[in-house]
Amino acid sequence: MNFDEAYFDRIFALFQEALKKKKRNLPSVSLIALKMNTPYTVLISTLISLRTKDDVTLAASERLFSLADNPEKMLSLSEEEIEKAIYPAGFYKRKAQNIKEISKTLIEYLNIEKGAGILHGVAGLYQHKTALRQGRKPAIITRKSKAPAQQTTARQTDRQGDKLFLQRSDSMSWQPSTIAAISTPLGTGGIGVIRISGPNAIQTAEAVFTPVNGRSLSASHGYTAHYGRLRDKDGDFDEAVATVFRAPHSYTGEDVVELSCHGGLYLVQRALRAALDRGAVL
Repeated sequence: MNFDEAYFDRIFALFQEALKKKKRNLPSVSLIALKMNTPYTVLISTLISLRTKDDVTLAASERLFSLADNPEKMLSLSEEEIEKAIYPAGFYKRKAQNIKEISKTLIEYLNIEKGAGILHGVAGLYQHKTALRQGRKPAIITRKSKAPAQQTTARQTDRQGDKLFLQRSDSMSWQPSTIAAISTPLGTGGIGVIRISGPNAIQTAEAVFTPVNGRSLSASHGYTAHYGRLRDKDGDFDEAVATVFRAPHSYTGEDVVELSCHGGLYLVQRALRAALDRGAVL
């Protein structure tokens, strides 16, 4: 599948047609993307939108971003101030905690100021497509030096004086990431599920899961389940079942593998970390 501009034009045309028939506006996160056009605000408004009505998401996002629209400003707010801004979004107290943690991670772990470098996953797709629809060139992170600019990923950005430098790209094709995430509530059930979705989902799953029958997941058909063991750099650590879904017949339309292991915080988070260590992203 070619994820080029024409592909997204078709997708957005279908969305617009469906919305027009239902006499509805664009989703709240799309409206935030059009209005603010930064990966950070799209990421945070997407978090706020979980289990929350669209009009509530839009109002809550606008209230919050009037106070803080980048990680540095967000960290200056207290959790109580964030809670007040996003209320009555669902699970607003927990979301306030996560917003603080995400902002802290962007600055301390990824060395990203003001969320400038997040160009993968949902935030990257919204920002890239919004720029294209408005006739602008998407912003990408490049090396600032006398040599020709070299494009890099968010985790590989060059820094000079602890600042990122943005330039405009003449052309940019959005490259889909392989995403891994925990898809079951933490610590509340006997089974925990890690869902891996994207172009390298099956290869990522094979790197952390060994079927007992010795058959590779790459050779498996969609809608098949395989019993085996999970492993990471320290060796095997749990029994699991890997369920394979082939594109486009999956929940996301991409290749998907769901790893079902024993529940509980330790094992589920260890399984997720194993997938992330093999190249998947959150």
